[in-house]
Amino acid sequence: MLYQVLQYVKKIEPTIYSHIFDVNEGENINEWTKKTQCWDSLKIKVSNLGTSINIPQNLCSATGDMDVEVTEGQQKFINEAAEIDAETWFSINNWSKDNPGELTPKEQAFVGQVAWNMKRNKPLTYKQSKWALDIYEKAKDAGWERDE
Repeated sequence: MLYQVLQYVKKIEPTIYSHIFDVNEGENINEWTKKTQCWDSLKIKVSNLGTSINIPQNLCSATGDMDVEVTEGQQKFINEAAEIDAETWFSINNWSKDNPGELTPKEQAFVGQVAWNMKRNKPLTYKQSKWALDIYEKAKDAGWERDE
């Protein structure tokens, strides 16, 4: 998907493409695009040009990183996942280590990340919330019990 986005940007928005690839020698483009400085300076460049940027919705929604409007139903999942505290997620993560095969390695790693996000008060996206709740239910069904 990233390749498709970059090809679109290169063709339609050369200012953005050149900005993304304007990194210091030896600097990783992936790391550069994760920095707030990258996007803040791009906003300034684009506003100085007085142009509008139109990126197709199918490219935006696939990245998962764009600010998109959340529906009421999606917000329910986000809120429900947010109500589960970090200690519970850590408990599921530890349980999965003690019970190999109950969660996939990917699910186990994700639950660990969810725990750290919750501990740092970092909100989950809709997709993350939905997956986290699915794993939560899967763990309960497989015998995990919340420590009280």
